[in-house]
Amino acid sequence: MESDRTRTRTRSRTRDWRRLGRAVMFSAVRGAAAALGSGAVSALLWWWQR
Repeated sequence: MESDRTRTRTRSRTRDWRRLGRAVMFSAVRGAAAALGSGAVSALLWWWQR
């Protein structure tokens, strides 16, 4: 019973690592998109007020 529990724990840990990597990549992509969007908006405003 103990070995079965540890095996399921390691399997869930691998799944958690995969989910964590996906969340990190999603947040990084969203952060880059937000930075690009804000940079484009600020550049547009700067060009508009020139």
